[in-house]
Amino acid sequence: MFKAILKFDINCTCNNGTVARAFTIISDDISFKGELEIDKNFYVKLKNLDFKLKFKDTENSVIGDINLSFLNALISLGEGIFINLIRAFFLFGFPLGALLKFLNADVINLDKISLLPYEEYFAILLTPKFNFEKMKGIIIQWILRLLGL
Repeated sequence: MFKAILKFDINCTCNNGTVARAFTIISDDISFKGELEIDKNFYVKLKNLDFKLKFKDTENSVIGDINLSFLNALISLGEGIFINLIRAFFLFGFPLGALLKFLNADVINLDKISLLPYEEYFAILLTPKFNFEKMKGIIIQWILRLLGL
C-alpha cells in the first residue's frame, strides 16, 4: 500500500504572458493498494488494485473560495478508468528486464529469484548479475553532465 498527501500549485497565464499561481490544492490521503507478483519468467504482474484520490482543501487562493465537489466527482469517475488502464497494462505481465531498461537500470540482470514465506511477510532472494562495463559508462556520463561537459 502506498499512502501520501500531495499539494499541487494551479497556475494561470495572464493576458500579458506572465504566469501566476491561482491557488494550491491539497489532497486527502491518496492510497494505492495492490499485489505485486514476479513470476518465474521475471514478468511483473499487479493484481487486486485499488486507487483512491480526493482533494480536501485549497490554500493561497488569489481568486477566492474554491469548491472542490465537482473536481472530486470527476476524480471518482476517473479512478475506475485509471485502475482499468493499469490492469490492462499488467494483465499478462510486464517483463522486468524491459522495465529496468526503460529506467536505464539495465546494468543489473536478475538470474534467480526465490521467496521465503514467513508469518505475515516474505523475503525476496535475488541473484543479481551486474554489467560493470555499462555501469562504468553510465557513471562517466553522470559525472560529465554534473560538470557540464
